[in-house]
Amino acid sequence: RLTIHDPRLRGVGKDGTPTTGRDIFGVNELEWVDGELWGNVYPMYQGTASECVARINAATGEVIGWVDFRGLLARQREEVRRSPHNYVLNGIAYDERTRQLLVTGKKWDKMYEVRLQPRPDLEPTHIEKHCSLGHPSGQRVG
Repeated sequence: RLTIHDPRLRGVGKDGTPTTGRDIFGVNELEWVDGELWGNVYPMYQGTASECVARINAATGEVIGWVDFRGLLARQREEVRRSPHNYVLNGIAYDERTRQLLVTGKKWDKMYEVRLQPRPDLEPTHIEKHCSLGHPSGQRVG
């Protein structure tokens, strides 16, 4: 059972330090992945979308990591690429038995089976810069 008390998520690293330094808004399409909740970031009220997925500790609501799927949208047909805020990354599926991870988006032509590679070399600012995170004021961040 998942209960929402506050629509904001705080981005924190495994050591408790902030990964983005602020709350995360517009998390959507939640999926259980290997003991974590994953959700794409879709601050639709801002007319923007993100190709990033937040990894969330379900017990605390803290964002413990990110998956950057940038590049998949660029592989879609012209109509989808022209209007990314309407055709967002929003399909996440995980098969625990096979450990298969699938992602897709609204009206995308393809579904992708992905294998993730950790990127410990990326700075926390990478998320702020590339993931189009939402802000409650409607101000676009990132």
